[in-house]
Amino acid sequence: MSEENILHIMIFAAAADEDIKDVEVMKIMSVTNTHPQFRNHNQKSIIEQTRTCLDMLDKCGSVEACAQEVATRMNEGEKIMAYSLAWEICAADYVIHKSEKIFLDHLKTTCNVSEQIAEAVRVSICARCPNLPGV
Repeated sequence: MSEENILHIMIFAAAADEDIKDVEVMKIMSVTNTHPQFRNHNQKSIIEQTRTCLDMLDKCGSVEACAQEVATRMNEGEKIMAYSLAWEICAADYVIHKSEKIFLDHLKTTCNVSEQIAEAVRVSICARCPNLPGV
């Protein structure tokens, strides 16, 4: 399912700095509770998907490799949505850590996100999170 792939990218974004923070989990829950794409997901299914992602991470070895694998199952629109939401998750604590920036840059390439879209996403995040360190 496409929404599961997007959810997986959000979970990998949260894990990019090797510390899934409560604020990142709350942001994922907020997105899945309000976005119509995720209407079939509840807290239980998100926990199950998180376990799936952690298992994938053990097999792939890095969040970048996992995201690359997941991206192969998404169409262009889903990739752009996943990239945008990954930024939301990484910025949830109002800091883009170096490892998160590496993940986002890799995701941009993996998802073939254009420079124009990538810049629009970055500007949107910065408008909502002024003085965001690491951007």
